[in-house]
Amino acid sequence: MPKKILILIFTSLLIVGCNDKSKQQSADKQSEAAEQTDSASSPLKRNKSADDIEQIYAQAEKANLWLSIFNNQIMDVENKLDIRIYSSNLNYIESKAKKVLDLCGDKNNTCNLQTIQKDPDLYLKIMSSHERIDDKKINNYNTLIEKLIKLQPQLSELDAAGKVYTERYSKLALSLNKLYNYYYNNEYKLDDCKKGPELLNNIINAYGELISAKMAASAAYNKFYKETHDIQKLDIKNQGLTFKYNCIDMMDSINEVVTLINEKSEEKNQFKNLDKAAVEQKIQQIETIANQLMTIKGKDEEIKKQALNDIYYDRFVDDLPQMINQMKIVLKKLHDKDIYQEIDRLNNDEKYLIKKYNNVIN
Repeated sequence: MPKKILILIFTSLLIVGCNDKSKQQSADKQSEAAEQTDSASSPLKRNKSADDIEQIYAQAEKANLWLSIFNNQIMDVENKLDIRIYSSNLNYIESKAKKVLDLCGDKNNTCNLQTIQKDPDLYLKIMSSHERIDDKKINNYNTLIEKLIKLQPQLSELDAAGKVYTERYSKLALSLNKLYNYYYNNEYKLDDCKKGPELLNNIINAYGELISAKMAASAAYNKFYKETHDIQKLDIKNQGLTFKYNCIDMMDSINEVVTLINEKSEEKNQFKNLDKAAVEQKIQQIETIANQLMTIKGKDEEIKKQALNDIYYDRFVDDLPQMINQMKIVLKKLHDKDIYQEIDRLNNDEKYLIKKYNNVIN
């Protein structure tokens, strides 16, 4: 979810199809490892000149563009770089590949030649819900990425991770097109579906490579975020943008609570070691800030003076009570049998709140 100044978390790492807990834990470890940056050796220090701060914001703006790419919000980058590639159907690549994975993945193991031959419409028409991805659009997408990589300032780690991710994204698109052509050009009738297993397997492999690249991109982005977030946050406070600062500080606190709940839910003793009183205190602080943010709801001029987006602000603050109440519900039901359903709701509420926050904070 892109923001012009700050980004809370890389929400698109919630990848459909990666429900296997070991895979998710592996992704989390990669992200954590990338975030553990030694502040003493970091090139970004708290005491910065005006020029340094300006450079950090320029870097953050480019990082936001990469995040738009990772979130398949390609139009944001088109608008910024003034390139029109009309790439709407590129946004469906992952969902198309996920259909193949669901049908032919390791758990099902059904996409052998014999099975495909029995029902080619089921296994080869899997792309039919969306139009074919135009080769020209894939080429234009690659051109857009080349321009983004060259855009100043350079972000060595993020640019490199983004390059790998987008190369694998294009590779997956081409793999999907090969299956599309094979079916809609009736090639499968000429060879009695013999090429089908190979084409489906290529898509599964390309999708796996893309997910791996997305994890690496997330780690690179999170590292950059950690290095710049506190500096930007302090600068906003120094500018006297109290409501903007409080929006950011509140979302940081919400993420702390959600992260802690998720971590404890994975532990052997689960919530026995959770400091419930400390979490309740944190939620109370969040609620206090939310109430303060409510005081300028509907006051467009005041919202604008705080460098916040008045179009989305009211919708954002209207969702805060639901988020706060869900945190309270989780604490209340920690030892109930349906606690994991409530934690799922908590994570979903945070995800959707972040979307609105991203619109407000720019």
